[in-house]
Amino acid sequence: MGDRGLQHNGIDEPMTVGKRIKLVRTEMLKVEQAALGKIVGVSAMSVSKWERDATDVNEQHLRVLADATGLTYEWFVSGKPVSDNNRDVGLLLEMVSDDVILALFKVLLNTYFEEAKGRYFDGFTDLPPPVDNGA
Repeated sequence: MGDRGLQHNGIDEPMTVGKRIKLVRTEMLKVEQAALGKIVGVSAMSVSKWERDATDVNEQHLRVLADATGLTYEWFVSGKPVSDNNRDVGLLLEMVSDDVILALFKVLLNTYFEEAKGRYFDGFTDLPPPVDNGA
């Protein structure tokens, strides 16, 4: 199962590592590139380059980001489920609309938000609350 792509000018584009990073930053963390850079230990410019796929993210930085968000390194790299339990979820996601997938993704991200905030975001006073998904 491949990652669902994004639409740009009516053309499907594959979901890349950079697009996954941007999605997590904007949808889960709701922080600027500079704040994400502080978490991972890089500059805002590096985050910008990652999100545009202008440069590759090294494994260490990607693992810090995965750990900070409760997501897996493998998800950032491939977008694929990494366990047999997730295989059925992946098949289900192929059958539902992008809006439903985005809503499910927001629920998943918010599940890990409070734990990640406590572990990695101490000292950040400008973090917003988790996204209200209406659940």
